[in-house]
Amino acid sequence: MKEMKLTTPLTNESINQLKSGDSVLLNGIIYTARDAAHQRLITQNDRPFKLQGAVIYYTGPTPAKPGEIIKTWSRDATVTPEMVGFTFGVHNGREFISVQAREEMVGHKLGEFAPTTKFGRHGGRMQRELEAAAAEKETAKVKKVTEEAKP
Repeated sequence: MKEMKLTTPLTNESINQLKSGDSVLLNGIIYTARDAAHQRLITQNDRPFKLQGAVIYYTGPTPAKPGEIIKTWSRDATVTPEMVGFTFGVHNGREFISVQAREEMVGHKLGEFAPTTKFGRHGGRMQRELEAAAAEKETAKVKKVTEEAKP
């Protein structure tokens, strides 16, 4: 394994010297693209630059290892068929909520499956009165049972 210093645009001579495993230090213009943009760079005929000798670096995502959670803050990301089977940690503003992507979820947003608030209870005077009445009933029931248990 050797280290080579190359400047773009590359020549055929410099490319032919490269072997698998060589370390390359590049200087010059490097085009980066991902997915559809990368495909357009390769297939498009009216590019604003020449591909001859150009360096194109594919900056696609790295797939998660099996069982690993993919953390994301993108609650508005749409679940696609390619995402089915993966587990996502969707940020709800405070923590990551684990969401396993399933077939039924395709077309929906990740944020739909990670609630932003934890339901405590309904508030208001009526709710407090109902809870107080229920607690009073429970106390009376316990009191009655303990009185009957006394000899």
